[in-house]
Amino acid sequence: MKKEITAADVPAEVWEVWAIQIAGQPVGMVTWERCNEIIKRHPEWFPWEHKYDKIPKSVHEAYKAEAFPPFDFSTLNSQDEFVGIIPELPIINNQNGLSLSEILSAFVKQEKEARERRADKQKKSKALWDKYYSIYGLEYRP
Repeated sequence: MKKEITAADVPAEVWEVWAIQIAGQPVGMVTWERCNEIIKRHPEWFPWEHKYDKIPKSVHEAYKAEAFPPFDFSTLNSQDEFVGIIPELPIINNQNGLSLSEILSAFVKQEKEARERRADKQKKSKALWDKYYSIYGLEYRP
């Protein structure tokens, strides 16, 4: 019978990395390197990361090239289709003197559309991930 794992069984530095991963916030290079050192020291607590590291570098490069194509900065000069740095932020034009209920309706509609765009983007992102990594048994992490 396997021993049940308790919080006390997990090394403190593993908890530290998990907290950083869960937060999903940017970290500095020193913290990034420290996290990678901890992950390498504790493969039993980071099976996903160790599986990822065993995949050929060419697979990672091909995935990144397709998933993150170079940004076209020329689009920043075009004000016609510019929706802002964060396209999900709703922009409601009230030059026509909309009522509060009309503004609220427009906001709700834009929020629904933004949710649909995010769900579609997530679905495409997972499909691309699976294209490169499913053969290695590496599950998608949003």
